Amino acid sequence: MYDGILPELCKHCENPIDSHFNFHALTVTQICLQQIKTFVLTDSTDFSGDYKPFSRNVINRILRIIWRNLEDPLSQTVKQVHLIFDLLLDIESCIPSEDRGLNNKLFLSNIANDLLCLGPRCKGRYVPLASLTKRLGAKSLLSLKPNLLSETAYAYIDDDVCCAATTFLKSFLETLRDECWNNDGVDQGYDAFRVLCLPPLMRGLVSGNSKLRSNLNTYALPALIEVDADSIFTMLGFISVGPSAKATEPDVVLKNDQCIATLVSLLKVSRNLALVEGDIDLDPDKLSVSQKEDNRGAAVISIRGINVTVPINWFALALTHSDESLRIDAAESLFLNPKTSSLPSSLELNLLKEAVPLNMRCSSTAFQMKWTSLFRKFFARVRTALDRQVKQGSWIPSSTSSIEGADSVDAPKVAVIQRAEDLFQFMKWLSSFLFNSCYPSGPYERKTIAMELILTLLDVWPICHSEGKNNLYPYNDSIILPDSTISFVGSIIDSWDRLRENSFRILLQFPTPLPGISSSLSINNVIRWAKTLVLSPRVRESDAGALTFRLIFRKYVLELGVSLVFSKESDCLECYTQSTDGDTEVVTSQNPVAQYISSLIQWLCTVVEEGEKDLSEACKKSFVHGVLLTLRYTFDELDWNSEVVQSCVSEMKCLVERLLQLIMHITSLALWVVSSDAWYMPYDMDDVIDDGSFLRYI
Repeated sequence: MYDGILPELCKHCENPIDSHFNFHALTVTQICLQQIKTFVLTDSTDFSGDYKPFSRNVINRILRIIWRNLEDPLSQTVKQVHLIFDLLLDIESCIPSEDRGLNNKLFLSNIANDLLCLGPRCKGRYVPLASLTKRLGAKSLLSLKPNLLSETAYAYIDDDVCCAATTFLKSFLETLRDECWNNDGVDQGYDAFRVLCLPPLMRGLVSGNSKLRSNLNTYALPALIEVDADSIFTMLGFISVGPSAKATEPDVVLKNDQCIATLVSLLKVSRNLALVEGDIDLDPDKLSVSQKEDNRGAAVISIRGINVTVPINWFALALTHSDESLRIDAAESLFLNPKTSSLPSSLELNLLKEAVPLNMRCSSTAFQMKWTSLFRKFFARVRTALDRQVKQGSWIPSSTSSIEGADSVDAPKVAVIQRAEDLFQFMKWLSSFLFNSCYPSGPYERKTIAMELILTLLDVWPICHSEGKNNLYPYNDSIILPDSTISFVGSIIDSWDRLRENSFRILLQFPTPLPGISSSLSINNVIRWAKTLVLSPRVRESDAGALTFRLIFRKYVLELGVSLVFSKESDCLECYTQSTDGDTEVVTSQNPVAQYISSLIQWLCTVVEEGEKDLSEACKKSFVHGVLLTLRYTFDELDWNSEVVQSCVSEMKCLVERLLQLIMHITSLALWVVSSDAWYMPYDMDDVIDDGSFLRYI
């Protein structure tokens, strides 16, 4: 084992054929070392005399193999190396020798020096360092590298290092705390512990680097607070907040931006670890001179049962900060609560009302996704909180903000009712604001965020009002007026794909028939408009027309059963009507789906016939692209297992066969164009489009 197998395995690990071979060689080496450890622990090996079966040369050889594989791209290989490292240290500590304790400490110190020389960006060093910390001691590591914690804190700027560094940091902080307890007692030990570990982390938080601050929030601060929960007050004291404000003196004078960033980080971590109790509310009793100057007062936060006073202006500045991640963190800390049934305070609602309009023009996709995710959680919290109040019978939704029984003696009950009413009125304001932000020709960023938040809100509260007692309906009646419908229908032809799709999805949530598009005349007007768009050679316009037909199919054909037939006069679909007593009524059909698809296929036939006559002219009207796209969207909306389709299976089968024949004919018609020399085709089809004639129809 010592003289044969282990040297041979080391040779294979030093000269691997490929990464796969390297992994298996390391795995077998780990098994071999595990067996050697068993031999040592059971005294099966004779270490007396001149024979040294596990010599220093062998140990150094294994260490070189470990150092070479610490940064291997395969995580399985790195895990095997970590196991080998632990086994090597275990074996070394068990081998009998003179002055074993002193030699072992010197051995561990030499290894620690080697690891520390690899630098803070080497993520492979952190797991071995965590193992060394438990054997050598945290203070011993600090004596070897006094700025170890500072290096580790700034290493969090690299995403790849975060998880490994946190493994080391947890082990290091726990060991350092225990050592401080042993040397100074519990109370004074905590003070000594905080003096050693807090300043490096706080310097990282106030560094001004957004990525570093965010990663410290996610990884390092939770690890620290889990080891020492009361350290949160000392960290707040660094920014002159909380009960430790006077006792804690920072190394440098911090700027306002640095204090705000640190506060948001600490508050976010405290929320996530359930250290914050209740909501953040106004504190009318405590106003310092600096807080009076901005006339916004102070907020009180209960952290581990201790009230902490913070200037409200800091929250307002955080929500409107230039750093996107800081704005998101501030919003999450203020507006989300692990207790989803709790009602937000008036301060939180006022700050949210201030933050929403100022964050509507952010172009960052990452921010938009995080902002939408945040509001998805917030809307769920609002729904849960208000539903709870209604079920308990303590509050009934009203159309106004007045509270009955406001002079009641039961002050806590009145306060809860007032909070519920404020929240309900806020949701009405927010829904109106979001819908009004989708005005025609509005900025892309504003409309994008507004539509995403509307869709998120509609997932929680459907816009179709269901009659019932004490029904929660946070929408104003103006939202589903015809003007609002026409505005979203108009957004379907927007030049941005995302806005077209979102407008379509929002309209699907509207009542059926769509407000303002309920008569046969209005439906036909929309169809003619959609037809003009479908026949446009511009992709965005043909897609907009196809989306409009998809909306018509979903809202009128599937949900209302309206019969749409093909008219040869207009070469398009029309709403089939009949006159009764001088009034024109929309006619419904027993098989509206089959009728609709049949009409689209007739339209496709007409377009193909035009292409057979003059393919060049037909291509100026997009040829078959728009109609085929309309058919594709129709099939996307169709549930083939639904009753309405199953009732006309044979008819649908014939229609699909006819459509396939048409597609084969279209392919043969266009094949010679696709296979011919296309060097002389215009680069942009806009060059051959007469904008004037097209826009006249729009």
